[in-house]
Amino acid sequence: MHGLALSLVADGTYAAALSATDPVARQVAETQFTLGDGPGLLAAKVAAPVLASDLASMTDARRWPLFAPQAVEAGARAVYSLPLGTSTVVIGTLDLYRAAAGLPRPDELADAVLASDVATSVLTALDHRPSPDDGVAAWLHETGTGEDEVYHATGMIMAATGTGAAEALALLRARAFREGRTAADVARDMIHRRIEPGSE
Repeated sequence: MHGLALSLVADGTYAAALSATDPVARQVAETQFTLGDGPGLLAAKVAAPVLASDLASMTDARRWPLFAPQAVEAGARAVYSLPLGTSTVVIGTLDLYRAAAGLPRPDELADAVLASDVATSVLTALDHRPSPDDGVAAWLHETGTGEDEVYHATGMIMAATGTGAAEALALLRARAFREGRTAADVARDMIHRRIEPGSE
């Protein structure tokens, strides 16, 4: 394994990339958030590990035609995603990657499952009550992820276009996809007025 990212999932899509060990792992998480597709989201949906052993192969490229080439370009040839939570409630994913194709060794997979169990225990033990000021749990607000910028930009798009939250987020993601960027990058430009909301 070369790196990993820990992400939260809400309503079947990524809600926040909490932590990543390196830029490639963060790019893998942000690409899945931007596209709304990838092994992590499938792992969250089926509540089971998903192993993409060669994202450059036809098999994995057919499973994730948008995600696979971007992950390979970022430096992740294989991605292994494990759900965090239970068989009925998934709260996030642990996404591990490596630069070379192949399946994880049994000991590597056992370590990843142990890490996902520990991450689940930690996340479920945290105080999830929202703060009275902004409705965001304090521990999540302190993570400083790019996803808070995405939600800020989504609100700007809602105000500029009169659309609902889901459609505004879809517009942001579509622009990011068209430009070959992450949703967080586009959101940052929008917040700093380098691009205008409503020009999606």
